[in-house]
Amino acid sequence: LTRDILGPLPQNRPLGTIGAPSFMSTKRSFTIANSRVRYGVAINAAVAYNNNVFGSNKDPQGDAILTLQPTFYLETGKKGTMQFLWSPSVLRYAKYKELNAVNQTFAFSSRYRWSKLRVGLDASYLAQSGLFLNSQGQSQQKAVFTRLFAGYALTKKTEALFSLDGIMTDSGSGGRQFQGTFNASIDYKYSRKTTVGAAVALGYNISTAGTTTSESFLLRLLYNPTSKLVFRGEGGLQFRQSILSGGGSSSAVTSVVNLSVLYRPTSKTYVSLRFFRNVDMDAFSAGNLQITTSLETAASWKFSNSTTINGSLAAGSVENVALSGQESGSYNYVQANLSVSYLLTDDMNVNLFNNLQQKLNDTQGNNYLSNTSGMSLGMRF
Repeated sequence: LTRDILGPLPQNRPLGTIGAPSFMSTKRSFTIANSRVRYGVAINAAVAYNNNVFGSNKDPQGDAILTLQPTFYLETGKKGTMQFLWSPSVLRYAKYKELNAVNQTFAFSSRYRWSKLRVGLDASYLAQSGLFLNSQGQSQQKAVFTRLFAGYALTKKTEALFSLDGIMTDSGSGGRQFQGTFNASIDYKYSRKTTVGAAVALGYNISTAGTTTSESFLLRLLYNPTSKLVFRGEGGLQFRQSILSGGGSSSAVTSVVNLSVLYRPTSKTYVSLRFFRNVDMDAFSAGNLQITTSLETAASWKFSNSTTINGSLAAGSVENVALSGQESGSYNYVQANLSVSYLLTDDMNVNLFNNLQQKLNDTQGNNYLSNTSGMSLGMRF
């Protein structure tokens, strides 16, 4: 059982200006000190048009955007593995030059396994800009993610898992915030198709507005009835206590859940469905926590040896809760992506895409619809 703890929430993903990540090949390699290092190099270039670059609800302004995104990837090891990825992206706007940006993605991952023990380390750095759901117009965000984890097989059917996660974000309006979480869980393989488990998560959030501690108690289920269908479920309660920098405190209890289904009818097709409700810090407002409830679906169909269609749709609501415990606003959102990729050669593809983001029923009146359509060309070397 795995959990996407470090994955950004929908409101922490900016509206995309590029159709798809660079497709990578690691067939090439070289040798250093008797160790084989596999590597890949790719580049993705996109031209797109966004009809509302500032996320305005009264006077939307459109602009053409050029995005250039190279990607460099290295991996080595067999029993123990290490992976490194660097993918900067350069954005150039035709009309609004002040929105030009250079974003960065660094990611490192390491794994090692003994007979009963497995350990790992994940670390990444993101510098991203764009139109976020929970920001006021165009914004920039920097984030560092780290995870140290270990799993130990107590018996042939039982495994104990531990992880220590850290997330630090820095944005103009929200300032610098830190969130740390210690997770402990135990999973039991009840049958060939079913695994059950229980987990405890202890969290600590700190910002200029104050500190919040939390305790989450969760039950988990993995059900794999066939080789084509996988169901994952996790749910429970989170208890929170907040202390404000200026004095005062509050406490709250929130139900949290994460349910997902993945179906692969063929080797060329998959459909996924996910429903979740969780609590996280608001990267763009130091005094807020966010309770997000969302339903997401995604699908991919390899129509032919050269053509692949991908799509996703997410709809949800976000409730902003101040550390004092008072509700400080809410909104609904819709995010949709559709792309058609065609393989020109083994190492070159062209991609037509459309990315949509809509903010609805915002209690602060910041409703908008923003849509990006474009074409990208990807090459790998």
